[in-house]
Amino acid sequence: MGRDGHRWNDCLDGLLGGCLNRNTLLFGALGLFLAHQMAIAWGRSEVWADSFLDPFLFLPVSLGAAGWLLRRWNAQFRWRIPFILGAWAATSFVFEYWIPSFDPRFTADAWDVMSFALGASAVAWTESRGK
Repeated sequence: MGRDGHRWNDCLDGLLGGCLNRNTLLFGALGLFLAHQMAIAWGRSEVWADSFLDPFLFLPVSLGAAGWLLRRWNAQFRWRIPFILGAWAATSFVFEYWIPSFDPRFTADAWDVMSFALGASAVAWTESRGK
């Protein structure tokens, strides 16, 4: 059994030694996103971060923030897997097909779709744990 009474395979130990839960995912992803935006503003961003970090963090931040607010109203609220899959599909369509069709600053990239999927997977994993 793990520290929190669950099996060890239910726990993904983070950098600070705690289990990855909804709040840790939200505030960790938000912190990384803001740090990356500051690095861009200071001219110190890396190409890989510009290409993949923001798409990876988008769904954990957007669904995490909305879920955090909804849980203030209803503590039992949880995103369901079909909704998370729909959010991933809609995000992928909008940012990788629709917007690049009229804005040259955006490029359609299958790797971003995979980054969105990894972020959606992180949300689904924490939501399925119910913490």
